[in-house]
Amino acid sequence: MLHRHIRSCINSLHCRRRYSQVFGSNKNSLPIDIHPEICDAHASSKPVVALESALITHGLPQPVNLHTALSLQRTVKATGAVPATIGIIDGRIKIGLNDAELERLANVADNRSCVKLSVRDIAPCLALKRDGGTTISATLHLAAHVGIKVVATGGLGGVHRGGENTMDVSADLYQLVHSPVTLVTGGIKSILDIGRHGHPYESLGVPVVTFGRSNDFPAFYSPKSGFKSPWNTDDPRVIAEIMDFSMQLRRSGVFVAVPIPEKYEAEGAEIQKSVEQALRDSVVNGVSMEGNRVTPWLLDRVAQLTGGKSIRSNVALLETAAATGAKIAIQYQHRLNECGSTQEQIDHTDHCAGQTPSPTLAQSHERLVVVGASAIDVTANMHPDYSGMSDYNSRTTAPGEVTVTLGGVGRNIAEAAHRIFTATSGIAPQRFETVLLSPVGNDIFGRSLLDSHQQMGMRNYFVQSPHQRTAVCNLVLSGLGMLVTGVADIDIMNDFDATNFIDRLAKQRPKLVAMDANLLPSNLATLLIYCVQNNIHTLYEPTSVTKSANILPALLSLLKQTGPYRSPVTYASPNVNELAQMYRMSGSEQFNLFGDTDSIWWSAINDLGLGSDWRADIEKLAKLSASPHSPDNGTLSFLAEEGVVQMAVNLLPFFQHLIIKCGRKGVVVVMRIPRQDVARSGWVNEESNPLERSVVWRGSGPGGMVVLKHFPPHSLDKDSLVSDTGAGDSLVGVVCAHLVQNQLAFQRPADLHEIMTAGQQAALLSLQCPTAISPLLGN
Repeated sequence: MLHRHIRSCINSLHCRRRYSQVFGSNKNSLPIDIHPEICDAHASSKPVVALESALITHGLPQPVNLHTALSLQRTVKATGAVPATIGIIDGRIKIGLNDAELERLANVADNRSCVKLSVRDIAPCLALKRDGGTTISATLHLAAHVGIKVVATGGLGGVHRGGENTMDVSADLYQLVHSPVTLVTGGIKSILDIGRHGHPYESLGVPVVTFGRSNDFPAFYSPKSGFKSPWNTDDPRVIAEIMDFSMQLRRSGVFVAVPIPEKYEAEGAEIQKSVEQALRDSVVNGVSMEGNRVTPWLLDRVAQLTGGKSIRSNVALLETAAATGAKIAIQYQHRLNECGSTQEQIDHTDHCAGQTPSPTLAQSHERLVVVGASAIDVTANMHPDYSGMSDYNSRTTAPGEVTVTLGGVGRNIAEAAHRIFTATSGIAPQRFETVLLSPVGNDIFGRSLLDSHQQMGMRNYFVQSPHQRTAVCNLVLSGLGMLVTGVADIDIMNDFDATNFIDRLAKQRPKLVAMDANLLPSNLATLLIYCVQNNIHTLYEPTSVTKSANILPALLSLLKQTGPYRSPVTYASPNVNELAQMYRMSGSEQFNLFGDTDSIWWSAINDLGLGSDWRADIEKLAKLSASPHSPDNGTLSFLAEEGVVQMAVNLLPFFQHLIIKCGRKGVVVVMRIPRQDVARSGWVNEESNPLERSVVWRGSGPGGMVVLKHFPPHSLDKDSLVSDTGAGDSLVGVVCAHLVQNQLAFQRPADLHEIMTAGQQAALLSLQCPTAISPLLGN
């Protein structure tokens, strides 16, 4: 399907000129180029109709072949669908041919090496870098491969006259069995043995429908062949229903036969006489025994005998089939968009990577559930030597490179954790797993995300919103890698209702629920309330400065439930700027979380009893270099001078553990240990030692302990930096994975060091990789 190729290009998709060239993650991936108009159609749920190209290369003479190809595309567009003429150029599959490529295939006089392609011929044509026109069978195969549901063309191939002796049977006849595509044609070519086609389709389970008020089966040049179809309708909506039900019942296609327009009916009988003469001639000269040369020869001969009348009828039939196919595709797309509820749940929790876990294994899983955004990131990098876009309003395109990667904060975290769990599966097979709960659209990007996760073996519970677009972030970068402009399309997050996931959470019984700030405040509150009531640990990833405060509306009421010594949120992972924003907004009139001296928050802070020794140790720590091995990273003075520690401490009543990402200055963990847990904590015997980058405070009051630990940054050569888009998410995902495996890790100094080291190493891998999460993570 088309999303398989968007998925296969996730690691490296380069758009040059007008085409999306789709490359897989290795050099042996399928060479396929999908026209941007087709990509856009799938992304926006527009109907698409595939058109074959063998009629251009071997079916019609010049210049009629090119004129007809262009006319068919115009017909499909005029009806309201998007045409996708399929062919092969220089050993690359083209889903959607541009005008120049159509001209190339149509120029048969100068392109003698162009081949007629059945399904069997596709692979050799690709390997030998040849040009080829796809027959119905090849077009069906490739259309199904990229998710196009309707193919429109002239006449179906099948059993040739005398086929019971020669065994000359076109692959067209059987390809519909293997392709979940509706084929709209003018029936079966009249040069064939029409009567021998019905029985195979009945045996193989392919529905055959005449598109008309009569169930007469058409004979290409004539609306009547003398045979009957088992079904008929003149309503494209009914065909769309047949398609839908057929897809649900089995994965075969549907054959729709469209009669030729009435004004060409009178010529049909005359043309059929010429067909019979051409057939006799083919037997005499031996062409009837020459396989795929038979049909082109017969069509040419019929055209000669009819003085070109057969060509006019042929073109009229092609245009009728194209228009009918477009109408059917439109109705089928309407059905997909309108049937079902506003949110269609796609549950792949129990079906992953082709395996279905047993109930025993499913119950034994220790799960991380991640709730948040899934997105496709599209990044356009101008060439380094291009300066024409210094002003991006120059209204022109720029040469460069476009990459498409999987994104979304929640999705990134889930993938990082999944890779860690996969790496440890040899020790404890299937014990740990990640489940991603996320909204996606019913479009190509949503299907790409789903397919990519299945390929990785991830478990997903996507909520599919048919009328929403999958989240996409599109960035345009200068030749120096600086952001010029961009568009973030994440409206789908506003249409998402987390209450739909509560039952799923109950079934999963997770050890930890991680959520990102792309969720609306109401959704964050729903999830937090459930987790607090069910004693499930939580992690909040603030995502960005502007969204970091989304968690705040839920905190004050939850603090009343948890009391002053147990924070509503177990872990939070802000960067320094997000921490500052969360602190400012918490004290603002809008939220007023800090309240007055009688508030629960004040009781929690006051009971910590932080004194002068605490402040003195923080000042000592602030004098250290951020990295003992790289003075260029500066010092830790920002901890005191910018009030980072003060802000973190003030937020501890709401967040039990703060993992503060400080960029090139490392990571700082600030946490409080409730008094009732101090005796069991590994920190109980630890002393404050700023020179070792740790500050430990034991208050005399009921507030328990406060621990601050700095983890220096890992070194990275500047030339190795590729992208920093997923470093923080990689760190958080690894931390989540370790917390599911060891819920007390933050209570033991050695375990905390191990977790943060692993998280920083994951971030380092991400910095050296074009994708948000490095595929090397966990290897």
